[in-house]
Amino acid sequence: MFENPLPYSSENKTDKKEVSILIVATILMSLVIGLIDGVVVAKHAEGSLSVSSYARLFYALSLPVAGFVADIKNRKYLSIVTVCTLFISTISTALMSASGTFFWATAFMYVYSGFYVMFLTISFIDLAPRTKRPELWASMGRVIRSLTTAFTAIPVVGLFEQFGSIALVAGSCILSVMTLLVLLRSISCSILPQESAKETSDDASAPLTREEVIQAYAKHYGFTPRESEVFEKLISTEDGTQQIADSLYISRRVLQRYIAAIYEKTDTKSRIGLFQNFIAFNK
Repeated sequence: MFENPLPYSSENKTDKKEVSILIVATILMSLVIGLIDGVVVAKHAEGSLSVSSYARLFYALSLPVAGFVADIKNRKYLSIVTVCTLFISTISTALMSASGTFFWATAFMYVYSGFYVMFLTISFIDLAPRTKRPELWASMGRVIRSLTTAFTAIPVVGLFEQFGSIALVAGSCILSVMTLLVLLRSISCSILPQESAKETSDDASAPLTREEVIQAYAKHYGFTPRESEVFEKLISTEDGTQQIADSLYISRRVLQRYIAAIYEKTDTKSRIGLFQNFIAFNK
């Protein structure tokens, strides 16, 4: 990363719709966590609950699990799994009132927290290189999270004291459904099969150019802009690793990381296998 930091930050390729969806989803998720966390912090302050109890171990476990899910198929399942844990977190709001079930209430909250934190962190880091201010957008998820939960904390405590867990459950369910609707496109893309190169063509009868096929292949497997450049070099030239690295102005070690990522996304193990997979994709 330090040898080739954010190579596309100079070009503003930001999709405003994508940014808006990500911001709204982060706010909604933060409101859900704020509903639960506000009550937990209030009870910790009055001495009836300790936030450093064993339930917090669920947070420590959920983070690496969420990171593992995020690495599968280029984030393919991160959105849907995060939304699933979001709906599970509504169980925790129903268990807030009874002292005997408070442990499990916080445990469910921490499981969701791990996935939610991983989702907002990775999503904005992936977005950052396509903006004019990557150093700002890379941490924007944390900023939105902190501001939202800060404004939620005090009202939630009063709501819980007056209406109990019923209000929390209702609010959590409504916010969860809203989050699902906002992320529906991203979730549907992870469930439904991707369109092939021929299906994405405006005119199915007209043959695609090689450049269009390469672009369709890169989009199908979720290549980053830099990975797309490396992929094109791999299948269009007979250059060796060092020659490709020199032509892209990156080190050989950085190039090898890009190649490894391409092999992982396409489920291939060699340059020949990648080329064969590309030919099969174009048929």
